[in-house]
Amino acid sequence: MYTKTILLITSMRPTQWPKNIVVFTAFFFSINEGWNFTDSSDVFIKFIQVVIVFLFFCFLSGALYILNDIKDVDFDRNHPLKRFRPIADKQISKNLGIIFSSSIILLLVCISYVMNRDLAYCLLVYSIITLLYSFTLKKIVILDVFIIAVGFVIRVIAGAIILGVPISIWLYLCTGLGALILAFSKRRVELILGGDQSLEYRSVFKYYSLRMIDYFIWLVSASLVLSYSIYSYSASNLPDNRFMLITIPLAIFGIFRFLFLLRNGKVKVQPEDIFFRDKILLLTIVIWVTTSISILYLYRG
Repeated sequence: MYTKTILLITSMRPTQWPKNIVVFTAFFFSINEGWNFTDSSDVFIKFIQVVIVFLFFCFLSGALYILNDIKDVDFDRNHPLKRFRPIADKQISKNLGIIFSSSIILLLVCISYVMNRDLAYCLLVYSIITLLYSFTLKKIVILDVFIIAVGFVIRVIAGAIILGVPISIWLYLCTGLGALILAFSKRRVELILGGDQSLEYRSVFKYYSLRMIDYFIWLVSASLVLSYSIYSYSASNLPDNRFMLITIPLAIFGIFRFLFLLRNGKVKVQPEDIFFRDKILLLTIVIWVTTSISILYLYRG
């Protein structure tokens, strides 16, 4: 029983859970108007609420990973790395995986419904589009990447819902564009590593080429820079003194640094890992976050 539990948790891919940290977006960017600093318990309660949503998405995405592995089990058994996954390696039966993951999804939706009805809708929509992606949409060129980006935006929306704070539409757009860059980067790395055998792992690769993916990445990156610049200047929840414009050079440098690492083969199959492996990029992110929070706190309304 203990072994099966460990294998089920492994199948939920906990190494992918840090992606769900985007649910904290609304928490940090609402400092200027959503936090009540006269009541320390208010900030703590908001933080706990977002942590709960973060955990919800960790377990939900994990359960959906299991269903995806069940769907792709035949392909995974021919993959040099994925064939070692518990379901592909027949360490866990398909029936056990279906029962376990379905129970988690149902439980999370029910609990979230009690907490906040709109939050439950977010979890439900996220589950539906992820399942559609696993069974059909990942075979449709470009749409496969857009669905991944939508999943990140839903996480941000969920974080805003549980806090009851509005955030700028430009911040949602920045989230989606950032996710598109990561998704296209993942496709790029997979295409390079897979070579002529790429089609055996993803049928959609017959429509992609490195030149096309590079073009998309540069186009989306330019759109992200523009969107973040507009957000920093025009978002209604930011300080009126426009000091958030100071963070634009940091954001641009971070994006360019990522693109540099991508072109030089430093970005791996999980592109987001580079944020922790590259010291310069990590330092840039830390400075950007610290600067943004400081501006929002010091010049809050």
